Amino acid sequence: MIIALLACTSTPDDSVPATSPCEEEARASALVVGDTFQGDTLTVEILELSPDPVIVGENTWALGLDASGCQAALASWMPDHQHGSTVGELTVTADQVQVSDLFLSMGGYWELTLTLTCAEVTEDVLIPVCVEP
Repeated sequence: MIIALLACTSTPDDSVPATSPCEEEARASALVVGDTFQGDTLTVEILELSPDPVIVGENTWALGLDASGCQAALASWMPDHQHGSTVGELTVTADQVQVSDLFLSMGGYWELTLTLTCAEVTEDVLIPVCVEP
């Protein structure tokens, strides 16, 4: 009887902070300027993140390419919830892709697929990221 009373009257330990879902996410972490992601033959580097770190809401990125004369498309997907989010405008320069108005609708694990067509080569580069809620 005493054990049952103690179990019912216990309170949570407020000294232990709640863990972030990104701390436990093994598929990705927060993006950092300088991170690189590899396709079959192409490499993409994170040159700029605004805001930094990536947030729920609107984000702007600058991505460096190791090729020139490319066309680009970006798709966002949250596999755990089976939905995407909106991607604003992509501006491709000689060796960069500027992504504006990338809207990530919630925190958690996202897969961003950058499809690059450079000369006669088309390939996807996966950019996994965990966004804090």
